[in-house]
Amino acid sequence: MLSMANRVVERIRKAKESAEVSRKYKERLSAIYLKLVTATGPYPQPKLVDQISYLFSMLNRADQKPGRDAYVRFDELNQELSAYVSEVKKILGDK
Repeated sequence: MLSMANRVVERIRKAKESAEVSRKYKERLSAIYLKLVTATGPYPQPKLVDQISYLFSMLNRADQKPGRDAYVRFDELNQELSAYVSEVKKILGDK
């Protein structure tokens, strides 16, 4: 899931730099980007990629089987990421 999140962020960055993507679509992609990537500054709210990264690192350090909450959180983050990936695919014309 973390790899997928990083790929979609990179895809958005490249599309925003592309001359082939219209301004309207770049604005929609920017809105999605802001939901995925944590902004800089004092007390930023962790966005989706940071939340996925935190869960990944927490699970990799664990010396026991993850609790139910970790599985629930994984499913929540995965559903949210899947929705953003689908939206990016629609904007960029992918199937």
